[in-house]
Amino acid sequence: MGKSLQNPSNEGTFKHNSLIIYADHLTYKDGIFTWIRNFCTMLNSVYDIKILSKIFRNDINTELSKLAQTETWEADKEYESDILLYMVDFVEFPLNINAEKEYKIVHCDYSDIKRDLPDISGKFIAVSETAAKGFTKRFNRPCECLKSVVTDERKRSKVLHLISCSRIYKNKGLDRMYQLADALNKANIRYIWHNFTEIDRNGLVLLQGKSQNDIIHLPAIDHDKLLDYIADSDYLVQLSDAEGYCYAVHEALVVGTPVIVTDIPTFRQEIQNGVNGYKVPLNMSYIDIDNIVNNIPIVNYAQYNVFIDKMKKKWTEYLGI
Repeated sequence: MGKSLQNPSNEGTFKHNSLIIYADHLTYKDGIFTWIRNFCTMLNSVYDIKILSKIFRNDINTELSKLAQTETWEADKEYESDILLYMVDFVEFPLNINAEKEYKIVHCDYSDIKRDLPDISGKFIAVSETAAKGFTKRFNRPCECLKSVVTDERKRSKVLHLISCSRIYKNKGLDRMYQLADALNKANIRYIWHNFTEIDRNGLVLLQGKSQNDIIHLPAIDHDKLLDYIADSDYLVQLSDAEGYCYAVHEALVVGTPVIVTDIPTFRQEIQNGVNGYKVPLNMSYIDIDNIVNNIPIVNYAQYNVFIDKMKKKWTEYLGI
C-alpha cells in the first residue's frame, strides 16, 4: 500500500493511499499538466502517486517524475489503486484501471461546448466554480468544485535580463557570447538574452549549431525602442575583439544600464568592475558570475549628462557658432 509514516500525535502509523492520475496524453505544458504538477507538489507527501498516460513528451515526463512515479499506460496490463483521478477529455476512459474510489477531473467550461463526452457517469470534480457550473449546465450532472491551487515551494530566483546590439561576426565576440551563456547555464542562472542585430549570409553560417535557447537573435528595431529595451535590461553585453568607441555601451550607461564588456583598451578606463559594469578577459578564462548576478551595479548616469554638456561646449568651441 506504500510508505509508512510515524504520526507525531499518535504512536501508531498510517499508510499513504495509492493514487493514480490518468491523462490520455501529456504532450503539452497546458492546464492539465499544470494541474497535475501542482497537485503532486501539494499532495505527494500524503499519497503514493502514479501518473499514467498513453503518451509523455520527454521533458514533461522528466519534470513530473521528480514529483511522482510516471508510467506509460499499456492496454494489456491491469492497474490497481485506492484512488483514481481521470483527466476529463474527449476520449474513452481505459477499462483496465481499477480503484476503490474514482473521480473525473473537469478542467474546461463545457457550457458552450457542443461535443459530448464519451462517459458522464461517476463523480466529477471541477478545478473552478466556472468549470463546475459549466459542466452541470451542459450535462445536467452534479460536479463538485475543489478549486485548483498553485504551489511554489522555493524562493523564486530573479531572471537576469541581458541585451546586446552586436552584429553576428567573430570579431564582435559571437563565440564569447556563447561562452558567457554556457557559464550562466552551468551556474544554473535563469536568464533571457536578446541580441538585436543585422544578420547576413556569413552570420547565418556562424549561427549554425548555436542554441536559440541561449541567445535570441532578433532583427534590428527602431533605435528609440531599442533604448527602451536597453534601459529595462540588467546588462548590455558587448564582447568584441576590439572597439574604437562602441556606441551601444555608452548608450547603455547613459540610460543607467551597466555593461559586461571585454577587457580591451577602449573600455579599460571607462568601465570599472562593480561600479558601472564588469570586464571579462578576451580568452574568457575567468568570468565572475557570482558578482555579475548578485551585485548588479547601480549606474549613476547623471555624470554622463554632465559629460554631454561638456562635449557640447567643446564641439561648439571647435566649430564656432
